[in-house]
Amino acid sequence: MRPLLATAVVFGSLCPSLARPLNDVVASGFMRIAVYSENKPWSGMKNGKPTGIDVDLAEAIAAQLKVKAEIVVYDASEDVGGDFRLNLWRGDLAGSPLSDLMLQVPNDRLLTLRDDQIFLTAPYFMQKLAIAYNKEKLGKIESLDDIGSSKVAVEGTSASDTALMTRLGGRLRPNASHFISFEQAAKAFTDGETPIIAGTEAQIEAAFFDNNIKPADDPIIVAALAGPVKNHWELAGAVRANSRDLADAVSNIINAMVKDGRMKAICEKYGVTFSTPDLD
Repeated sequence: MRPLLATAVVFGSLCPSLARPLNDVVASGFMRIAVYSENKPWSGMKNGKPTGIDVDLAEAIAAQLKVKAEIVVYDASEDVGGDFRLNLWRGDLAGSPLSDLMLQVPNDRLLTLRDDQIFLTAPYFMQKLAIAYNKEKLGKIESLDDIGSSKVAVEGTSASDTALMTRLGGRLRPNASHFISFEQAAKAFTDGETPIIAGTEAQIEAAFFDNNIKPADDPIIVAALAGPVKNHWELAGAVRANSRDLADAVSNIINAMVKDGRMKAICEKYGVTFSTPDLD
């Protein structure tokens, strides 16, 4: 989905500022943190308020810095580079304030080579591609190689979709039932329209949690989409490159939350199994 720059929504104070180093953030008393819209279970809107794992993490980070979290909910650009430009260093045409921190960023050092305006924080979760299937309809399957002609509900243009399209030389393309969002794909699966759903493990677990579906009845297979597409990656945060001291402070908070179980507890609140990132 292309972003409508005017639709970015800010929750909290509206004090204008640029992306800022740690001392400026603490002195101001607030921290502006950007999260994606329509990215359940990580972030989105519910009853007019931001909600999700990333929102809870953002509030925990701000609390540890003894400042108020100002949550910016925005539509995704065509790629993460566009999100960096929008949130961290260039902004939008309306001159909206830049964010101090952006969450849900792939922990890939190549990103910092492509964009020297940003700097990454420590990772906070290991994201994994997965499928789930209706055992009553399909019996036992171990990977997509076993599904025959069964339809697979998948969000179009997602990593799972790319993996599905490229697996086995494209043989599984006719199996794909594409949907605009993962939530629509999940509804097709829960309504019985398709016997298989593809997405990230966190997305599938959260959908099962919301719909009281037991994995014993509809097993989840992690990394079932393995192939030419990367099937797992770490999630981290990003700041503007001139705010590395802020990144260091955020990294220390994230590492502590991962180690002491607070990150696990946030994930479990949304029905998601915490997957530990590499804390080297």
